[in-house]
Amino acid sequence: MNPRWIPIFFLIIFSAVFAWRSYQVRASGIEFSRYGKEDIGYRIIGPVAVIYFYHVLALPLGWPGIAGTPLVEYPLVDWLGVGVIAVGLGLVLWGLFSFKNSMRIGIDSITPGSLITTGAFSLSRNPLYTGFNLYLLGQFLIYPSWFFLVFLLVATFMLNRQIRQEETFLRIQHGELYERYSQKVRRYF
Repeated sequence: MNPRWIPIFFLIIFSAVFAWRSYQVRASGIEFSRYGKEDIGYRIIGPVAVIYFYHVLALPLGWPGIAGTPLVEYPLVDWLGVGVIAVGLGLVLWGLFSFKNSMRIGIDSITPGSLITTGAFSLSRNPLYTGFNLYLLGQFLIYPSWFFLVFLLVATFMLNRQIRQEETFLRIQHGELYERYSQKVRRYF
């Protein structure tokens, strides 16, 4: 199997599980997504994600795109990228199920959920963001182009920005409970 197909499988699995979990949360009467409602800067994420997903599909299918040719090609590094993606996918899926009904996209100051400290959240305070960053790193290892490098760096910056905003909110919302948790469990690993 060509390792350039692996990121597509990740996106299919992630999208299916994410859609199912978001449906479960919405069915319980909770507004699932507050993303972009409090920070207008995040409204660009949708169009940027479409461009990114197109290029992930374009590579193995031979469609035209701006990803360009790889900077280097080492088959062993491709398979290292597959391993990194597998770890990232596992962490994201574990995080999605660990969230229970506290799962939200963005900061929900109207109906915040409880602080989750078990499951994937006992290993990382941000398992979904960490797992997605691992996916992006794996994608870059599989296809090391300037496009995927820039995307990895920008996404890492944007995810870290979101994490810091969420940490500020959680400190206010959960006080000492969050402080103890953040001393025990690291932000990423």
